[in-house]
Amino acid sequence: VPLFVFLKTKKPAGIFLICWGFFIALLPFLHIITPSYLLVAERYLYTPLAIIILGLGEILIKTVSKRSVSILTICILSFLLTGCFARSFYRTLEWKDNYSFINSGYKSTKDSFLKATKLFMLGDTALIFEQNHDKARKYFQKSLKLLETAKKETLFAISKSRKPGPLVIKAYGLDYNSKLAKIAYLETLIKCQKLNVLYTTGLKILEPYVKNSQRLDPNTLDLYIHLLLLDKKYDEVKKILLSAKTTHPHVPFILKTLFDLSTNIDNDQASAGKYLQEALKLFSYDISILQRAILYYEKNKNYPLSAKYSYHFGLLTNSKIAYLQALVNYLNTNDIKSSGRITPKLLVLDPYNPETLYFISKYYYKIKDYKKALQILQKSYLISKEPNVDSMLAFDIALALAKVNLSIGNKKEAIFLADEISKLAGNDVDSLIKLAKLYKSLGQTSDFNTYKQKILSLVKKRKGS
Repeated sequence: VPLFVFLKTKKPAGIFLICWGFFIALLPFLHIITPSYLLVAERYLYTPLAIIILGLGEILIKTVSKRSVSILTICILSFLLTGCFARSFYRTLEWKDNYSFINSGYKSTKDSFLKATKLFMLGDTALIFEQNHDKARKYFQKSLKLLETAKKETLFAISKSRKPGPLVIKAYGLDYNSKLAKIAYLETLIKCQKLNVLYTTGLKILEPYVKNSQRLDPNTLDLYIHLLLLDKKYDEVKKILLSAKTTHPHVPFILKTLFDLSTNIDNDQASAGKYLQEALKLFSYDISILQRAILYYEKNKNYPLSAKYSYHFGLLTNSKIAYLQALVNYLNTNDIKSSGRITPKLLVLDPYNPETLYFISKYYYKIKDYKKALQILQKSYLISKEPNVDSMLAFDIALALAKVNLSIGNKKEAIFLADEISKLAGNDVDSLIKLAKLYKSLGQTSDFNTYKQKILSLVKKRKGS
């Protein structure tokens, strides 16, 4: 239309802006031209249609000479324009919250399976946002009835179809057999996870589709594996997963489940490490895989790798605990450079936690920045005096502060702190040994001998008992 007007009048009319506005308004919905999506969806067209009506109105007003025809045209187009804007406004009401959004989809479709899916989503919405279990149960039960109808309709369609559908339909999982598998998946999900039906029921529903399908949908496979694990059929789970690993190489739960089986059931640490490394290579940003890596390497005393993945986990989640664990392991392995990357983050994230400050001070002590270490430890020491702080942590903080004071030549302050922390040591032998060593380094021979005798006495009592 804009090109026609331009060729006829030889000048760019205002119609250019109006007509091209139609195409601009369609830009957010260009995904509708992809084969896997709807080629036509009415909800996309209200605003673009309103713009094209304005454009047609301007063309007709300029080209029609009869006044009566012009008025009639304007009335018709105004009516259509009002309808477009009214319908657009109505659609915004349908999308105002989760419930109205899903419910509008349920009302607009005639397919039994899609209706059942929307009812399942409505039930989930009632559970999550309203905590209304009775309302959710009604949706789930209604969904099951529609799934039964969808199953009958699909089986009837299979009996009537003579030729297999196009390969592209099968590739997108839209063929009849794939639809039956999806129906079975949703039925099992509702019965076993929402209505608490026994897991053996779900296994019976899914089993035919698992055995007969060469390329099973990952969600269906995940649910079937979960039910098999409840039934403690570990060998069958492993067999299915190893087969699925070749057809679905980029599905995280397969490697995660194989790792869990190797660690918790088979106690095969070598295989677990192999699956974990493969998972980390493919899914390095998967939080649950990083958690498994941290625990696995910590358990196997591979502290550098535990620190590495704790740090990655911290970067992804901004977790104070993960950063602290990484810092502790980096300090224990003398990786000063990596420790230096974490300390500024922890100082921002957790500036009033005495344990965090204690380990940060260790980093500054290792790089011989005693002034900074002293400053942080003093802050940590003051916080550690609060009643909710663990006494052993308070002891370690005070001991570290005494050592830093001794290092910078403030012996008087170190002796004062040693006397203070003697109250925290109690009868813990390890703490008393640390305290005795501190008194020895301070040159307090009498105190050193006193605690030495106390340690020997406690050790004799333990041996006697």
